[in-house]
Amino acid sequence: MKVKKTLAFFICLLIFPLLVVIPNILQNGISFTDETGGFSASNFKIDAIESLIARMLLDQGVSAKPSKVQLGSNGWLFLGDKYRRVYSRSIGKDKRSRDLSFEVKKSIAEWAVLYESMGIKGPFIMIAPNKHSVYWEHLDEELDLAPLTSTDNLMAVLADNPKVVDLRNHFRTLKKSGSYQTYYKTDTHWNSFGAGEAYKYISEQWGGATAFRTLD
Repeated sequence: MKVKKTLAFFICLLIFPLLVVIPNILQNGISFTDETGGFSASNFKIDAIESLIARMLLDQGVSAKPSKVQLGSNGWLFLGDKYRRVYSRSIGKDKRSRDLSFEVKKSIAEWAVLYESMGIKGPFIMIAPNKHSVYWEHLDEELDLAPLTSTDNLMAVLADNPKVVDLRNHFRTLKKSGSYQTYYKTDTHWNSFGAGEAYKYISEQWGGATAFRTLD
């Protein structure tokens, strides 16, 4: 019995590196460290295996790392809570957002006083919507209406500030028009159409302003 276990152990030692190396070679080819012909460490990365497993799970409607990526409907992907609790904030489950909103308002007012003392118009702030707040209907939640998010709480506090522009309603209107998607389906960023629309919108709102800072 001990001989069989020992043999099985050594077979595993031989097979496991092959399971790592072969997918990398098939995906990227063989890479060497230098002219001596030594294998590069990149041949032993498990990225290819992780990618394969993640794809298999994705096809079954399961996220390999739900804290990083949440699966939505129809193949849509969203950031998970590992990134500043973005998912919970986007479905209205963040309890601290109201208090933080008043802190943001106070900070903006203090910056405005400083800018004014130097003869600068500003600060101009753009609320850049995340993908969750525009395409909320694809989230993995049974939501009939857009949830009350941390950004809603923030804008309830900043609504009287003309130098704060919230792009969410504009992007949601574009979505309803059905012309183009403003965000990538499997990525977190807005696409070139979304970026262009954001630029046009803030240009119309602020006219001659030449500099601004975004607040996401």
